[in-house]
Amino acid sequence: MGKLILLRHGQSTWNLENKFTGWIDVPLTKLGEEEARRAGQHLKGIKIDKAYTSVLTRAIETLNIALVAAGQAGVPTEFDKAINERMYGDLQGLDKAETAKKFGDEQVKIWRRSYDIAPPNGESLKDTAARALPYFCEKILPDVKAGLNVLVSAHGNSLRAIVMELDNLTKEQVLELNIPTQFIYGNGDLAMLAQLQAASPGDVKYWGSSSGGPLPEPYGELFRWTAQQVREYQDVLASWPLTTTVEIDGLGKVLFCHATPRNETEIVTRLTPEERLAPVFAGVDASVVVCGHTHMQFDRLVGGLRVVNAGSVGMPFGTTGADWLMLGPGIDLRKTNYDTTAAAEIFRRTEYPMVEEMAVRYILNPPTEQELFAAWASTEV
Repeated sequence: MGKLILLRHGQSTWNLENKFTGWIDVPLTKLGEEEARRAGQHLKGIKIDKAYTSVLTRAIETLNIALVAAGQAGVPTEFDKAINERMYGDLQGLDKAETAKKFGDEQVKIWRRSYDIAPPNGESLKDTAARALPYFCEKILPDVKAGLNVLVSAHGNSLRAIVMELDNLTKEQVLELNIPTQFIYGNGDLAMLAQLQAASPGDVKYWGSSSGGPLPEPYGELFRWTAQQVREYQDVLASWPLTTTVEIDGLGKVLFCHATPRNETEIVTRLTPEERLAPVFAGVDASVVVCGHTHMQFDRLVGGLRVVNAGSVGMPFGTTGADWLMLGPGIDLRKTNYDTTAAAEIFRRTEYPMVEEMAVRYILNPPTEQELFAAWASTEV
């Protein structure tokens, strides 16, 4: 028996724009290419005998990049639309807000969460399985049983159908299956849940602030508006843990948290004295901790523990551009510059409250490090 390796494609341009993609053929983003490259690095040492992919560019690009990164370019490959993504019909090309406006929140939730109800002119998950599973059983599985190591580069829903067959999942179980992305909660997520769970605005007790106090208006309105945008996902937000730990080649155990391993609002910067941080990180079973919260990149030691802040993609402090982090086998703090003026104009066309103060300002002219260190002096760990 050979190995079967299932690979979901990296981030596409429409994933980034939060649109239903389905059978629309869009490429990977730069981040998607990095994700594919990282996946390929994990495949080093495993000889891939054959590959299968859909006929959609994002899956094909993911496969090719991963094979190059694994040092195995040129593996015999079969392409077939049977393992294409679920076809979303009339929803394709719409973002979540447009979709809810056109069809209503409840109807969209039914289409997305049910097993056998399809959107207009589209497929249900059941329909997707009806084409993907026969192809898997007739083409891919015999290769694995013949001793070949097979790599399948496909999509969330077509891969769900394959895993449903392999793990003998019920239709209820497969709806809960994610191919996988891990999440943790931060202060913003809990603040949205507090808004959604309160009987009235005056009952909100948690605002995600380091001081623990409520935010003055008009910031309260901003929070209420944002909470409504994620209303259908409140059960998902409530399920996320404070921390998660992942084994990463070259680094060992890496613990991810929003602020610190013990809570989501503590402020830690590159200047925070180590003696204050020792009790915060005491007992952490990891070689590296990755945090965020302050939106500023740093890489420092607390005792023998390496603590890294990835910065912020959407709202970096002290700098413009998108800050992020590449892990494995080393630690690489990165920045991606983009057209900030064009991004600001996109925000201005939305209904986001306080768009100039809370979005455009941080894209075009974020506060300096010195301003933020002064502002956090009384609340820092």
